Amino acid sequence: MIAKKLSKYADRIFFLLSDTHGGHKLGLMRKGVKLEEEDVDGNMIPWTPRPNAVQNRLDGYLMEDLDYVVKLADGRPISGVHNGDPTQGNKYPREWVSTRLYDQIAIAYNNLEPIYHMPNLQDFSFVLGTGSHEFGEGSSSYLLKMLFNKEYPDIQTDAVNQYLMDINGCVFDLAHHGPIPGGRRWLEGNGLRWYMNDIQQRDLDLGNAPPDWVVRSHYHTVARTASHYRKGTQIYTTEGVMSPGYTGMDAYGRQATRSKWEVHVGLLAWEISASGMSRLHTKFRILDLRTRKVIT
Repeated sequence: MIAKKLSKYADRIFFLLSDTHGGHKLGLMRKGVKLEEEDVDGNMIPWTPRPNAVQNRLDGYLMEDLDYVVKLADGRPISGVHNGDPTQGNKYPREWVSTRLYDQIAIAYNNLEPIYHMPNLQDFSFVLGTGSHEFGEGSSSYLLKMLFNKEYPDIQTDAVNQYLMDINGCVFDLAHHGPIPGGRRWLEGNGLRWYMNDIQQRDLDLGNAPPDWVVRSHYHTVARTASHYRKGTQIYTTEGVMSPGYTGMDAYGRQATRSKWEVHVGLLAWEISASGMSRLHTKFRILDLRTRKVIT
């Protein structure tokens, strides 16, 4: 899908977060979300789940990062994207906050609502993530789009599978899934670079200019690289980055990553000038999940 230009000839901030996994005990769950349960008389009464230590930490990080974006904007307009997996989904029922599927949507809405209170936010979009985490076919993202459009009609909210987003002439290819960040520290970014080189060739074969940025998520790991491709006498450059997330590491994650102990938590933000020049800011921290023990 080709997005309409968000703002023509105006300096702006564009930020991206992903993988908040609302409804998982190690996913983002901001305090204050109101859910419902039945009492002994059959009445539905509100209850508020208590965030655990990981969720409290993630909540603090999110608010710190959104404040960073607002200060970076310094009065300039802001556009944002959630790049997949706002909920945990129903394929992996372990480590849920609750068993009612609706609760995941309520938690995800509460997680992201502070974004809509950011000064000068003009638009926000959901890029669909993993089917198993979004109740199939992007259901979570579409539901959140509907809820935010209803509650905040002055802030345009969209949901798409993949964006080719033009911001003042700076073009972003945005999708949730992409290459792995690299199985070894010294290999980080290699897969992303070859992935982007393929994108460049495919676009040029079709007579299109390659995107300026390729952004992918899913692995909760930051990696950045650039790809250069020559066609005739013209050299094209595409920069790429993989985004951090806002979740801890569960048992499946430890198995899938072969006991990786790093988790990257945060977001990405770009300053984009009126002429389309871009500058990336990475705002994240690295969590070391290994348990310390000293025997003397």
